Amino acid sequence: MEWIHLFGNQFCFSKNGIVLFNLESAEKEEVATSFEEFLTVMFNNSEDLDYYTGQSLIQEWQSLGNFLQDGERLCPKQPFIVGGEFEVENLHVKRFDKNFLYNSKIAHQISNLPDGTEIQIRVEP
Repeated sequence: MEWIHLFGNQFCFSKNGIVLFNLESAEKEEVATSFEEFLTVMFNNSEDLDYYTGQSLIQEWQSLGNFLQDGERLCPKQPFIVGGEFEVENLHVKRFDKNFLYNSKIAHQISNLPDGTEIQIRVEP
């Protein structure tokens, strides 16, 4: 099985185990304390696998005749972190570097805000 980092989120090793680095929020989520536990988390629950990889979205997107080129990622038109829907209609293609820059600007603006705070995201070209 090929795992596609659909949105550009990254799995990383840390001193505590394996974490998921979320590009939109710049938050690190602890996934597992060991590689073996990581594999268990990923393969024992299809909902977890879908959450971490976006597998169902990429399959649906590809079934519509779309494919990612090397270095491309899918990016939500309305960011997930501000209520964007986890569905194909909310996605478009961006180069990884552009996606990373776009998301880092969002993460910087929402950093340390309490949940529910009203925001207006500004991303200059």
